Amino acid sequence: EVWNKQPFCASNWRGRATQGWMYSTTYRSTAPWNDTHFFNERFDKLLSEALGELDQDKRKNLYREMAIIVRDEGGTIVPMFNQFIDAISDQVGGY
Repeated sequence: EVWNKQPFCASNWRGRATQGWMYSTTYRSTAPWNDTHFFNERFDKLLSEALGELDQDKRKNLYREMAIIVRDEGGTIVPMFNQFIDAISDQVGGY
């Protein structure tokens, strides 16, 4: 187990239903799964605003600003984005 114990490791994040859920889980300064120990007061403030914002256009702009902060300061290396569909069946096996 090297997660959060070594200075560099790889982890895998599958998609979350909303940006708010993803950011709350991975980048909020107090998030337990904040892999990079990212701390940005502006980001936390924007996230709180976005989670309470009902206007979709305003919320979109808040998430856009947060995405720029994460891109510039987040400490995450994103080598790829997967498009995936998960399915389960008793008739599928051997993979």
